[in-house]
Amino acid sequence: MTTQLQFIQKVAPHAVNAMHEHRVLASLTIAQACLESGYGKASIGNNIFGIKAGSGWKGKTQSVVTHEYINGVKTKVTAVFRDYPSITDSIKDHTSLFVRLQRYQNLLGETDYQRACFLVYQDGYATDPNYPAKLISIIEQYKLYQYDKEVKEASKLSQAEQKIRQILMDRQITDGKDAEKFIETWKMLVKTMKFDVSEELSKDFYEPWAKAKEYGITSGGRPREFATREEVATMCVRAVDYILKKGK
Repeated sequence: MTTQLQFIQKVAPHAVNAMHEHRVLASLTIAQACLESGYGKASIGNNIFGIKAGSGWKGKTQSVVTHEYINGVKTKVTAVFRDYPSITDSIKDHTSLFVRLQRYQNLLGETDYQRACFLVYQDGYATDPNYPAKLISIIEQYKLYQYDKEVKEASKLSQAEQKIRQILMDRQITDGKDAEKFIETWKMLVKTMKFDVSEELSKDFYEPWAKAKEYGITSGGRPREFATREEVATMCVRAVDYILKKGK
């Protein structure tokens, strides 16, 4: 295994944890760590992101000669950088930076790694005009986008929730204040329908399924298969329609 892959495997779990907590793409975090530290070979102590120490930083520091692009010209400068007790602390501080500073807020929840790479540059993280291209190259070379899968699934869930909430409000079923109760019910349906119903095809399962088919909530075409989030959302909306019609 190459030293590059070893470094990626060392950083990846912490990047994924940070992604779960703050919705910053793991691929972006890992790629920045690779680029800024030369895959760990040129890190400033345990600072693998090249984060500088401003006046508010109370931790350890290191003064290092580096390069900045000033008016488009690559210039050698001496800068003061933060240092950390561990790489894990460096990753936490990197994510915290995006959460704290307003200019990085557009990165939170972004699910497109290419767009995220351009945004982090536009937001002022780096001065190298080739910074986005370098990050994207690293992500695609090492398939770092594989670590973003879970946040993309969470984003789809959130989008579907918003769609259902809007449908409920458009049909005046709710004013939006109690829509969370319906969303929680939907989440429970998603979770419940993940078990293997081929083993659970009992009275407890069959009767509600048969009723749902009778009422037109489901076609009943795949009783032994998992339902996608979109299918569950559709069934929820159909159930609401059925209740409304029944009440008239």
